[in-house]
Amino acid sequence: NGLAKAQKSDKWGYINKKNETVIPFEYDEIGYFDGELLSARKGDKWGFVNDKNEMKIPFEYDEIGYFSEELLNAKKNNKWGFINGKNETVISFEYDEVNAFYEGLAGVKKGDKWGFIDKTGKTVISFEYDYVGNFTDGIAYVMKGEKEYYIDKNGKLITPAE
Repeated sequence: NGLAKAQKSDKWGYINKKNETVIPFEYDEIGYFDGELLSARKGDKWGFVNDKNEMKIPFEYDEIGYFSEELLNAKKNNKWGFINGKNETVISFEYDEVNAFYEGLAGVKKGDKWGFIDKTGKTVISFEYDYVGNFTDGIAYVMKGEKEYYIDKNGKLITPAE
């Protein structure tokens, strides 16, 4: 969009091609524009602003991931969940770790085990894995102990990984 991420002293902002400040240098850390939104950190909290520096998602998150399939993985009060672009909680903050959504499913961790949920938060593949990858072409790489597998979207074993 003709903008560049820049740092002045110890703060971050954005400038245009004429070296004019577009997003003020007031952020401790700043991401890249994700469509119309820009992730930024003030102090120890993350939020999102637009290209006019208007707050679109309040600075209330401990960590954030990125928007994937219209949902953002975010951490609040030491738990992960998913919000939409209107800052509405779509999937409650109850997970210890999460991956982004791919092909309608996200790997999520409760305690020490991973499983998969759909975009409504429903568990689709049970929490039985020590590691999960993302779905690509209907399959995902998973680990159970030292064993490596590929599973389909129903959790059915496709083949051991080689």
